[in-house]
This record gives sequence, structure tokens and C-alpha cells, in this order.
Amino acid sequence: MVRAARASSAAAQVDWTEFECADAAEPFVEASLDGAFARFLFCWLPEPLPVLRAIARGLVPGGRLAVFDYLRYAPEIRLEPCSEAFARGIAAVEASWRGGGGDPRIGERLPALFAEAGLRLVHRREVWLAASPADPLWGWPTSFFPLFVPGLVKEGRLSAEEAEAFLADWRRAAERPDARFQAPPMLELVAERPA
Repeated sequence: MVRAARASSAAAQVDWTEFECADAAEPFVEASLDGAFARFLFCWLPEPLPVLRAIARGLVPGGRLAVFDYLRYAPEIRLEPCSEAFARGIAAVEASWRGGGGDPRIGERLPALFAEAGLRLVHRREVWLAASPADPLWGWPTSFFPLFVPGLVKEGRLSAEEAEAFLADWRRAAERPDARFQAPPMLELVAERPA
């Protein structure tokens, strides 16, 4: 992402920007950031508030933090035609996520966490996406599920048979032009460090 931002900036002949990839758990130098962007970061953090406080401290007065993260994962994520195997697999994904300390419903808490960190929310928009097998969005779960679902078997969250039923249902749906995947709703937020 940083590489792409640098390339876009260079292509537009914008030479007054700097893009850095940083460890969000490390404190930033106070008032050293004009802005920050976090994409699907907070949903994986066991303790998002200290990270938000570090970013807030690092922002200049009037500096902004843009966040794109999950509003909530389930129950909105679904596959049509619906399948018990798919629902069981999604429940296992969410349980694994929580078991690793993440929060698949972080978007429900982020606005309040921003306020606790001393940031003022200036923009909020929910993003709802759906796809059929012909849509590019279909490629996201097509690449994610085969990589992630075997780990659910290793964790004991799904049996091998349940995992195969989940993946088989996805493959069958991909062959149906009338199939529909509802992605989990996402949240676009922008917060500002007060001047």
C-alpha cells in the first residue's frame, strides 16, 4: 500500500508527501503526522485504544486519521443460496478471530474509542457490498477461504468434513450465475485531532 501511494504521488508529480509504514503499537513523535490511514487494522488488535491514543498524539492539531475496517462480520456475511455448512464456517471464522484477540465487530466500538483517544469524528459511512460470481469482489472470498479454512480445522473449530462442505458449497455457488455473496459491512471513518 505504501509502495502504491508513493507511485501515485510520483505519477501526479506531488513531491511534498511522505508515506511510511509503521508499527502502530510504537509511539509516534508528538505532532509529527499530518494524517494516518489504517485499513483493517483495528479489527485484529486485542487493545485498539492504546494504538488510537498513540496515533492521536502523533497527529498535528487538525491532523486526521482515516480508517476503513469491519463494522461487523456476522450475521451479515452470507451466501445465497444459503447453506448450513457456509453458516457454520463463518461462525468458526468469527470464533477464531475472537480467539486470537481480535474483534470482528470493531466498527460498532470505533466511534466511542476515537472519543476516548481524544479524536473528533468528522466522517462516518457504512459500505455494503454484494457480488455474483461474475463480479471482481467474488475473488476476495475465493482466495481467502481456501487459505483460511484449513487453519480452522487445525484449531479444532471445524472438522475436516465441515471444512470440505464449506469449501464445496462455495465452489458450487461459483458455478451459479444467480449466486450472491453479501460481504460483511465495512465502515469508513475519519477523525481529527482537535486544534
